[in-house]
Amino acid sequence: ENGAIKVAFSVTNVGSIKAKETAQVYVGYPESTVLHPLRELKGFAKTELIPNETKRINIEIDSEELTYYDSESNAFKSEKTAVEIAVGSSSRDIHFTTRIML
Repeated sequence: ENGAIKVAFSVTNVGSIKAKETAQVYVGYPESTVLHPLRELKGFAKTELIPNETKRINIEIDSEELTYYDSESNAFKSEKTAVEIAVGSSSRDIHFTTRIML
């Protein structure tokens, strides 16, 4: 809807005690001609799970969050490029990645 990217994934507690997780969604622009950070945090969800419990997490990224500011035109623009969506516990602990085209 409205150009939003919907990211859905499952989180499972494989341990033997109750645990909390903060699942994070990052985007990267591996083929961009515009300078971007390696990964940008775009959403997160905190959840608590009992042992062996699995929860479905849904995070939506608004298309406006995928724009950049172009100083030559003094406007925000979006680039037609590949975007890497990464899900993990932190930017250094990524569990899943996929690519989409904007």
